This record gives sequence, C-alpha cells and structure tokens, in this order.
Amino acid sequence: MSSAAEMFDVLDAEGALTGEALPGEEVHSRELWHGSAHVWIVNATQEILLQYRAADKRLLPSCWDTSAAGHISAGSNASQTAVREVGEEIGLEITEAELEELGKFTEELRMVSGTIHREHMTIFGVKKDFLLEDLHIQQEELTELKLVAAGELETMLNDSVRRKELSGHDNKLFELAIQFARS
Repeated sequence: MSSAAEMFDVLDAEGALTGEALPGEEVHSRELWHGSAHVWIVNATQEILLQYRAADKRLLPSCWDTSAAGHISAGSNASQTAVREVGEEIGLEITEAELEELGKFTEELRMVSGTIHREHMTIFGVKKDFLLEDLHIQQEELTELKLVAAGELETMLNDSVRRKELSGHDNKLFELAIQFARS
C-alpha cells in the first residue's frame, strides 16, 4: 500500500497519539511523528534475513535493512503491522503470536527529498524456519533478500566501509538482530 493512500496516526514526540490521522504523504511532508514496525526474521540455523531496499525508495534507498518493515496505519498497531508487512514484502506468513518484541526507539532520518522522517519504531524478532527460494519479494519495495550469520552482520556493522552497505538506521537496530539471533 503506498503512503499516499495510507492514513497514519500522528504521534507526539513521546509517541502518544495526538488524535489526528493524516495521509502518509502529508505526515512526511510536514515532518510529523508516526509509528513503524520492523521485523528481524531468523531461521533455524540462526541466520538473519536482510532485504535490499529498492533504489527509488524515498528513505534509505539501495541498502541492506531489516527483514521487513512498514508504517503503522491509522487505527492499527505495531504487531498487526509487522504481520502485514512480512506478508506483503517477502511473502512469509507469520502470526502475532510468533512475534517477540525486541525493543522500541525513536529516529529522525533525512529522506531523499531533504525532509526529516520522524518515527517511533517497534522492533520485533521472529524465529521461523523457511527457505529463501520460497520467499516472494515485493518489487516496488525491495530487490533482493539474503541470509547472514550474526557474526557477518556484526562485521558489516563495525567495519566503516562495510557499514555503508547497511541502511542509515541507528546501530542499535542491527544490534537487536544480532542479539536475537544469538539468543
């Protein structure tokens, strides 16, 4: 679903609902706080699924990122969004019961347009066995999927050259995936 048609609940700086719901485009253009859900999927051999974001994304294009992520639609919640986004972006069916909340934090990132993207993020982990070749990517969102060991992601995160392969999200987002895979 495109952010132009989708309505977002507007949040305040602390993450509380303001009572206002606006189209995603307006939320982004006015640099308003809103919610998102990010999901790290780890397979039976403790490998972490990464997605490569499409080159035309308005936020963090052409980089490796969380297994699946998306904005929380007005009236929805983070766990519902997580289930929806995993299904839409990579074609993997999960349930809310499979989600383990790994953390919450806020981020302000610069979009390609120059505006500031303000998000209250809820991060989940899912441990699920799957085959990479059975996943189906949403072409307008991402271009590739790969599995990496926790140690490989840690190397990417801590090497200044390899770090550029990953999205501009705060390191703690990736550290949560590494900890979750090793747990």
